[in-house]
Order: sequence, then C-alpha cells, then structure tokens
Amino acid sequence: MKAKLFFLFLVFASCSFAQDLPEVAISGVGIYPNPFNEQIFVQNKNQSDTDKIDKIEIYTEQYQKLLSVTRTNVIDANQLQKGTYFLKIYYPDQVIIRKVVKK
Repeated sequence: MKAKLFFLFLVFASCSFAQDLPEVAISGVGIYPNPFNEQIFVQNKNQSDTDKIDKIEIYTEQYQKLLSVTRTNVIDANQLQKGTYFLKIYYPDQVIIRKVVKK
C-alpha cells in the first residue's frame, strides 16, 4: 500500500512540476506566440533540429485539416479565424501535437 501511495505521489508531483515548466523544456518544442495573430513559430530546444521539420499541419477542434506547410518553422496563419487549433508537427522520428489559439 505504501508503494502505491508513493507512486501516486510521484505521478502527481511530476505532473504538477511539468505544468510549471515552459513548453520547450518539456518536449524540446515550443510554439510562439500562443495565442497568435498572424504567424506561428515552431522553436526547438536544439536549434539545429528546426531544419528537421518535415511538415506542419493545422487542424480545427473537429480535426478538419485546414493548412499544411513543409520544410519550415514559420506558419502564415492570417487566413484562420479566431479560435482554437491543433498543430501537428512532423519530424523524421516523431510527431508532436500542440494546441494553439488565434486571438
């Protein structure tokens, strides 16, 4: 029983700790500004990894794909309406999804 409680404490503590960290520190990928107006930038903790982005897609909350760009870390989002969107960032070895808001 003590082991289970200790494990739950560790899980809770790590979740709370992760919420206080900047997004870049958690996954190595940061999206800024968020909320955004015109452009969205994808930044990696390791700047050389920015060149490794294969594709970025933007989806609505209903998972409808609106936009797709390749080989860039800057997205022109002028045509998007105000609201919440999901970015799907494709790297050669992983896919990362982040929520963004247009104000």
